[in-house]
Amino acid sequence: MGLRNTIKKKIDDRFSQRYEVKQINGEPFFVTGKNVPFRICTMSPNLLVVEYADTWEDGDCFNVDEMTEEEIFNSMLKEIEE
Repeated sequence: MGLRNTIKKKIDDRFSQRYEVKQINGEPFFVTGKNVPFRICTMSPNLLVVEYADTWEDGDCFNVDEMTEEEIFNSMLKEIEE
């Protein structure tokens, strides 16, 4: 498992402790307290992105080669809760 997938799994685990998980179109999504469904997706060899199920739009991209797991998690959390 590469760095991107390792970090994605750790971040998914952290979000699953924080948010409810619901199935949408057969895929697991986290749901915020404001009822915003999202999931973490991989893009290219080193990018993670937040995908929102209500609009099917992507949020910011996070480069695992340029940020630590903690920096990515905190940046995603800030984006999700805005």
